[in-house]
Amino acid sequence: MSWALVLAGTPQWPDHAHGRVLALTVVIGLGYTVYSEWLNVEVRGSWAYADAMPRLPMLGTGLAPVLQWALLPPLAMIAARRALGARAAR
Repeated sequence: MSWALVLAGTPQWPDHAHGRVLALTVVIGLGYTVYSEWLNVEVRGSWAYADAMPRLPMLGTGLAPVLQWALLPPLAMIAARRALGARAAR
């Protein structure tokens, strides 16, 4: 998330620009995941997917790493905003 904050954050974050930072976090995370999975599986051969791992047809990247980046950062940021809001309401 730090690169997303540098690129899209404002001094008022997380109150402002929350959506931009979240979107950029997911895009950067997904981009790096696809690149890293390709590099380590196809180029370096550092690891291989099990036959049971669903893979995205166009990219060849495993579904689990992609879902982790698509789901976990938004859930974590939503939880953090709620916790900050509850703390500020006290």
